[in-house]
Amino acid sequence: MDRSGKELLIASKQYAFEHRLTSWWHMVSTASLLILLMLIPIFHHSWIASISSSILAGFVMVRMFVLYHDYYHGAILRNSKLAKWMMTSFGMMVLSPPSMWKSSHDDHHKNNCKSFGEEIGSFPVMT
Repeated sequence: MDRSGKELLIASKQYAFEHRLTSWWHMVSTASLLILLMLIPIFHHSWIASISSSILAGFVMVRMFVLYHDYYHGAILRNSKLAKWMMTSFGMMVLSPPSMWKSSHDDHHKNNCKSFGEEIGSFPVMT
């Protein structure tokens, strides 16, 4: 069934609010798994375990960055001091502190697909 305009907005309205407990579950479970995977190479001296956990940590870090993105868009865990502390810490860890991320990401939203060449936050797109 193809929907457009007002019908699409009405159909998506049920997804326009946050289930706060679900947001916390995603945040805590992802952060816990990331910490665990990052600790394995420190305490387990097998190179196979270290490489495996590092690769998995990279995937989990991408998931955590998606949560970071959603948090700073105000889509999840608004007005939570604990979430702000967690996300600020994560941003520092991945060398994308909130102030830097916000300015480059806002620029990305304002200028998406308007410029050519490499800039902060740009990715090559194949159409």
